[in-house]
Amino acid sequence: RSSILELLSLAESGTKIITDNPYWNDIYNFYKNIGSPQNKLDLPERLQAILKDYQVIGTQWIYDLYRLHLGGILADDMGLGKTLQVLTFLNQHKAEGHKTWSLVVVPTSLCFNWENEAKKFTPEIDIEVFSAAKKKYFVEAPREGHKVIIVTYGLLIEHEDFFAENLWDIVIFDEAQNLKNLSSRRTSSARTLKAKFKLALSGTPLENNYLDFFSLADLVLPGSLGSYKSFNEVFGIGKSIESEDLIHLRQKMKPIVLRRTKSSVNLNLPTKTEESYHLDFTEEQIELYRKLALTHNEQVTQLIKDNGAAGSQIAMLTALLRLRQVCSDPNGIPNIKFNDIPPKLGYITDCVTEHLESGRSVLVFTQFLATLDSLSKMFVKNNIPFFTIHGAVSSKNRAVVLDQFQNSPTPQVLLMTLKTGGVGLNLTKASVVYHIEPWWNPAVENQATDRVHRLGQQNDIQVYRLIMKDSVEEKIELLKLRKKAYFDSLFSNEESTTATVDSNGNS
Repeated sequence: RSSILELLSLAESGTKIITDNPYWNDIYNFYKNIGSPQNKLDLPERLQAILKDYQVIGTQWIYDLYRLHLGGILADDMGLGKTLQVLTFLNQHKAEGHKTWSLVVVPTSLCFNWENEAKKFTPEIDIEVFSAAKKKYFVEAPREGHKVIIVTYGLLIEHEDFFAENLWDIVIFDEAQNLKNLSSRRTSSARTLKAKFKLALSGTPLENNYLDFFSLADLVLPGSLGSYKSFNEVFGIGKSIESEDLIHLRQKMKPIVLRRTKSSVNLNLPTKTEESYHLDFTEEQIELYRKLALTHNEQVTQLIKDNGAAGSQIAMLTALLRLRQVCSDPNGIPNIKFNDIPPKLGYITDCVTEHLESGRSVLVFTQFLATLDSLSKMFVKNNIPFFTIHGAVSSKNRAVVLDQFQNSPTPQVLLMTLKTGGVGLNLTKASVVYHIEPWWNPAVENQATDRVHRLGQQNDIQVYRLIMKDSVEEKIELLKLRKKAYFDSLFSNEESTTATVDSNGNS
């Protein structure tokens, strides 16, 4: 199956293809007409009334990939309804009489979302959530009828023996950017799954470098981009990548990747305005920042001399972490007593009060639990009502908090850690978003922001990023621009491959 992509790429360049593959003509017609509704699925009237045109096309695309024995990556922008498109496909799969078991692998926080979406839009599908307590049932149950099992990535790893020994008809990987690292335990467990058809869902199929994309493509269609070694030689970290190599890669991936952005499907969403505010350090804060920078620089320099750069990475990351914590909230650093109010936290506290008074709900994202705790205390002191979600909050309690926030009749504030808020949530109650710290990756930040900027949002969105002047945070902002460059080189609809791009995102 993987050689089909190479043949399609050659055919697109004008080469005449002679093959004994019985699906070749269908596959080539599919390749030429991706994105247009060539074969209309006979969907139930209820779903036809719900689905937008681009979602019908997306469902047809998934169906065609399944029919042609390929695999795929649905890379639609966050908020465009990837879950609904997959459920519609699974509903069609059952309606056609398939009596097989399929698997949906999700982050823990999304089990509730998948169950709810299925009950709401496709109640005909028999969906069950896997748990350790129910494992015996799943092992002994006869493989009869159409069933979809939902399992978290954590439980997939824990019960890999059960999932790996079965042949699934369909496997769906939600938030598949979790599988970008080929050497991770999560990715290796996902790669043990045997299925007739695999589909990855991710609005960010490339987060750090081109090897992220290789991991997902090779998962859903093994060998589709050649061997890891050969791909790494051209697209690996530090390589200078020629425009013709990028063009060839785009041509090869065209059949197995479908990406639509909010602007390309004309959702008519409210305007999203983004601003970065550069704040000054306090005198105590800048003194601490310089002291830590000097201390860590001396320690890292010595470690590099003793162990080399590769053996000093943990120390480097620790140094960056501490400097970022100084920018956010110095009290989060062990053995540090900071007397001032951190500028970022003071700024947000003042602004949030104004937003609530004007009737606007607010999301605040931070990457540090200590910062979240400090801000919570400041909100309590200033009589600001708020909700909180972080990694230690159980799925059940998260669902309660999210429901209370989203359905509150009054303006509210929700404090969240960035990774907790970056997956699968609908938070259209809010129309103001604050990022207390910049993250290395623009895709992760955008994913969190788009919990607000999505279907159902009625208000214009204002996004604020807080940056400390003359700090490592300004360097992070430059790195984000580089990463955006190589994401766009693969997935932008514009002709961005006309320039040479290196694997660090420079053009």
